[in-house]
Amino acid sequence: MRKLIDLNKKFAWIALLCCATIAIFHALPQKSFAVTAADWRAGNIIDDALFYDKNSMSVGEIQAFLNGKVPVCDTAGSKPSEYGGGTRAQYGASKGYPAPFVCLKDYYENPSTKANNLHGNPIPAGGISAAQIIWNVSQQFGVSPKVMLVMLHKESDRLMIDDWPWSTQYRTAMGYGCPDSGPNYSANCNPNDYGFYTQMYSAARQFRLYANSPSSYNYIAG
Repeated sequence: MRKLIDLNKKFAWIALLCCATIAIFHALPQKSFAVTAADWRAGNIIDDALFYDKNSMSVGEIQAFLNGKVPVCDTAGSKPSEYGGGTRAQYGASKGYPAPFVCLKDYYENPSTKANNLHGNPIPAGGISAAQIIWNVSQQFGVSPKVMLVMLHKESDRLMIDDWPWSTQYRTAMGYGCPDSGPNYSANCNPNDYGFYTQMYSAARQFRLYANSPSSYNYIAG
């Protein structure tokens, strides 16, 4: 998550987050059906067959989905800042996050070195797209890419729909290693868990651990 200096940008979207998260899952490629309040079952929010369907989306479908969320990225930050201070580039620079900005659909990272194309860097050698990263970890741990996308939107401070994201949104994209504890939720994130690939990998791995050892955790199915 971004640091406290970006509270204005973050909290402006909190009211929309819950509805948007639900909408994302239903916007993903799938059969259409009507949902009513009567369908809600607290102990069965999603079936395992759906949650762990690693083949629910291809790399191309994930990429097309991300493209659709942000058709045009304000890479140069040329649009007026929603928070004052001139353009987005000027506002970002004043907070320590200068342009160019890289949208999720255009993000690349080398999983081994963590080198990426943020901060104006070129696509690194061995770099793969965010869509490929999401698909790879979904295949490795047998988790639905749809689940990974919904969790990413819920945890990443609107990274999926942001047309001028900051590097901190990639750093803790899935909220992994960032416990909701400490006075006023002041517990620090673990720097060892920073990075988009590490976040996606760790989250998918944790979902697999939940499935493999359900009795080892406080919150279980049912």
